[in-house]
Amino acid sequence: MLSVLGADQPGNYIIGEQALRRFLNTQQQAAHFLNDDEIAAAYPTYALQALNFGIADSSAAGEFPKFTARRARDVPTHVIVKFSGEDDTPQEHRWADLLICEHLALTTINDTLKLKAANSRIYQFAGRTFYEVDRFDRHGEFGRSGVCSWHELNAALFGGTGNRSDGADALLHANYISEETAQQIKLLEQFGRMIGNTDMHDGNLAFLPDMCLAPAYDMLPMMYAPQRGVELVERKLNPALPLPKEREIWLLAASAARVFWRRLEVDERISLDFRRIAGVNAGWIDRFVA
Repeated sequence: MLSVLGADQPGNYIIGEQALRRFLNTQQQAAHFLNDDEIAAAYPTYALQALNFGIADSSAAGEFPKFTARRARDVPTHVIVKFSGEDDTPQEHRWADLLICEHLALTTINDTLKLKAANSRIYQFAGRTFYEVDRFDRHGEFGRSGVCSWHELNAALFGGTGNRSDGADALLHANYISEETAQQIKLLEQFGRMIGNTDMHDGNLAFLPDMCLAPAYDMLPMMYAPQRGVELVERKLNPALPLPKEREIWLLAASAARVFWRRLEVDERISLDFRRIAGVNAGWIDRFVA
């Protein structure tokens, strides 16, 4: 399947002549890069195509339906776009809230934790919320660069079943990463716990070819996602308090998580119910940091 259809997989590899031919044909056709004035019409159409037929050659997967697109920004940019449903229901409002949360989480990682995160934007039209995030394995019109998730590295090198901190220690002990990179992984994990990210699986952490940490992505409070896609279940944020060796990183993550929840609390794009949840969670962090 990869050798036939894998023309746009994550990273820079294209395996097989048929897949390479598909990639070369796409480049030869000079695919259009959408400007800001075009996405209000294009994105709802792409969303319907993704829902009804799937997008040919797309590797995008996960809890949210999504599609890939090309954008005319300062430089040609490749993006992944997640989107909410168009039904006016509490469940769909929650999925829309979570997309905005993902954007704000990456913003907070970048400007408060001072770690690299994928650039993202939120658009709302045609009754849907669209979350657009730049691909960091694509550059300009044609450029591709390598990226490898912790899922693949773990399977190939360790076979571990622990959390990300355990993985960071294993990579550091084997001299694959630096002490700085190990601390960044642990900081992101603590931040994820404090924003209710219950979906920090091995595929949501990646490395660049020099084994530096790739920009953060897929960071959002999935504990608040509708259960079985439709049921809103009341959840209470209650991340573990730190051991002494975790205290310094825990406090850094807590400070950033407080910024995140306060941002949600005042963002009028987010439903009032979820803004109340954000206020409660910010208060929880204030209490334990104090």
